[in-house]
Amino acid sequence: MLNFIYILEWLYKTKESYLMKRIIKCLYQAAFKTIEHDGVEHSGYMSFMVLLTIFPFLVFLLALTSFVGASELGKNFITIFLESMPELATDSIKTRINELGKTPPQSLMTLAIMGSIWTASSFVECLRTILNRVYEIKSPPPYIRRRLLSIAQFLVISIFITFAMLILIIVPIILTKLPIILQIIEEHKHTLTLFRYVIIFCSLFITSSSLYYIIPNAKLNFTDVVPGALLTVILWVISGYLLSTYIIYYNQLSIIYGSLGSIIVTLIFFYIINMVFIYGAEFNYLLREYP
Repeated sequence: MLNFIYILEWLYKTKESYLMKRIIKCLYQAAFKTIEHDGVEHSGYMSFMVLLTIFPFLVFLLALTSFVGASELGKNFITIFLESMPELATDSIKTRINELGKTPPQSLMTLAIMGSIWTASSFVECLRTILNRVYEIKSPPPYIRRRLLSIAQFLVISIFITFAMLILIIVPIILTKLPIILQIIEEHKHTLTLFRYVIIFCSLFITSSSLYYIIPNAKLNFTDVVPGALLTVILWVISGYLLSTYIIYYNQLSIIYGSLGSIIVTLIFFYIINMVFIYGAEFNYLLREYP
């Protein structure tokens, strides 16, 4: 009986060791695949697309929340969005984003919304092009079909974000109206702050895994994208912290770029975020294809 237990223990350790070696190998190879598939160059393209589409996206989101009678919800989302990002990385866009939040919603309900949808959905198409390259899709759908799919997916993502805002913003507001909840908040401020970061981490994980799953023209199981999504979010947190620390203590960008320094910081932040996203996709592909 003891021998049988020892054999099972040995098999377990062997399997665990094999899994660890496989993960390390995929992490190593994913870095080379990112370079091979022009991930470094695509990260720059994605950074430009993020900066180009972030304002149309927020315009559409404000219009959508206004349409359902919850314009304050969109403004609260903008506040949370800015607070969740490194302060120095959002300095160059914070003013304009706050201006959008103060704009009367009626002024947004124009034909410009259609242009906003087209522009914002361009980022979805950008992601599809890059993820198709990662998954080595040789024959993607025709352009018109891809664009229509990008618009549809953008609308679905926007609606999902709106419902998420209802949960993450309205529910806490309702709870804080209860005296017992206010007492709990006062007594457990530090715990609630930690819980807030956990919620942000989980939100990023759900977002990244959903993008990995629905965007590429490949047949995937949701479990196929979970490891890369988890890796991506962890690297996002680490890289965001390192970038913020570097800028605070070793900032030389203002010497080189002058008044454009804040814009350059924003682009560098998006560049790192996008490169990590591509790296996570490569890791998912390797883990799936090479068992």
